[in-house]
Amino acid sequence: HVHRGGHLAILSGNTCFWQVRSADDGRSMSGYKQRFRDDPGLGTDSLVEARMASGLASLGAFNIQESRKVDATISDDIKVKAWSSVSIALVFMFLYIAVRFRNWQYGLGAVLSLGQAGRANREARRAVQAETQAKQRLAESEAISQFLTEVFESPDPTRDGRTITVAETLDRAAKKLETDLADQPERRIELQKTLAYTYFQLGLLREVIPLLEQVLPHYRTHHGLNRTNTMEVMATLAASYDFRGQSAEAFALRSEVYELRRRVLGPEHPDTLRAVLNMCSSLYSLRRFQEAEKMAKDLVETCRRAGGPEHPRTFEAINALAGIYSETGRHREAVPLLRDILRKRGGTPGVKDEFAMAVTLNLVGNLTKANEFDEAIRVGEAMLKSHGVTWGADHLYIFGLKASVAAAYRGAHQFAKAIELFEPALQTMRRQMAPGRQWITETMEPLAACYEATGRGPEAEALRRELAAMAALPDAPAKPPQPAQPAPLKP
Repeated sequence: HVHRGGHLAILSGNTCFWQVRSADDGRSMSGYKQRFRDDPGLGTDSLVEARMASGLASLGAFNIQESRKVDATISDDIKVKAWSSVSIALVFMFLYIAVRFRNWQYGLGAVLSLGQAGRANREARRAVQAETQAKQRLAESEAISQFLTEVFESPDPTRDGRTITVAETLDRAAKKLETDLADQPERRIELQKTLAYTYFQLGLLREVIPLLEQVLPHYRTHHGLNRTNTMEVMATLAASYDFRGQSAEAFALRSEVYELRRRVLGPEHPDTLRAVLNMCSSLYSLRRFQEAEKMAKDLVETCRRAGGPEHPRTFEAINALAGIYSETGRHREAVPLLRDILRKRGGTPGVKDEFAMAVTLNLVGNLTKANEFDEAIRVGEAMLKSHGVTWGADHLYIFGLKASVAAAYRGAHQFAKAIELFEPALQTMRRQMAPGRQWITETMEPLAACYEATGRGPEAEALRRELAAMAALPDAPAKPPQPAQPAPLKP
């Protein structure tokens, strides 16, 4: 109730003070309750084990026989005993001085003086620590400020700053981070993660992988696997792998994320259900359709039970199931599912809605394969008109949708229109994807057919020669796979 914004008074100490710890010598108190995943104590045991394993790895094989976590109760017990020891020592000192000099005021004065000296020493240490910390933070802030200033400076003074794109600025920042902030590894890693997430949201996934491949080992070692930010880095890297055609790497990482989220968050937590959806996407990319279909159907039922038939997660699970139907040739089963999602959920024109775009892309592809070309063109063109400018031509959904609508135009024998969309889509794919990637090969062949149909035989022949060269690549599939629709761009 409180989490959803309501007002509630709880007159129960046991409930109010659940998962609360004091800090700062008792001057502050923190309670995490439902936000227990943000508790800095969560996952400390795995962090210690990871660091110990890293240190002992060079010595050969080892085995941890037993480990114990020192929790707040044991820590408080140690603190109480320490205070007791000091108090007893002060009592004996007072008695000794009072008896030795036959004056109790001397004993009391000595005890009070010692207490004042201890307090002054403690305050002096705190002042030195605060000054050191302030200087360190100032140096870090100045370094980051200088880094950002240099990033946003135009590399070409003759160029109008309004023509510099966000992608160019991000590329410059990523390149500078390869050498800058070497003495501030934590800040450097956080900036690299921020850049990677920005690239990801812009749909520029090729640039995400090298950044997160540097971030993830640091997070595994210094943050631990049980922390949600580590799982988020893993999930984002896996989504980028999947897009780039590294399906096996994506599935391995997504399986690990699922097990972690299931154990730490629970089987029906939204993040765990998201992990299941992503595993369906990876099984789909690996062409393990039977496993993917079973997992997707189970996920639909779980989401309906947990959130209801019109919950956003339920729609996402149905979209994944429709994608599997499409891949196995059951387009007429997929189309009504996707139409129903768009009818119930819809989307606002001009507003960046990743899921509405993903469902539209899936629907256009299935309508085309079901030979319903007119509806495929109408739905796809409407989405391109409302979202094309907002998202930008380099976003994977935009060039993916262009290729899908082009396929519908080709099916309707409107070859000139098809070429107008195929060409820019293929150009963007070449920039964003590895050579021989499924989307590239599946765009080149129909574009070659359109060239041939419009009397542009030499261009068609050139594309087919390139396709044959791609098929000879060592990692090329044995036979061309069927078009796949991407899952929503969420980790």
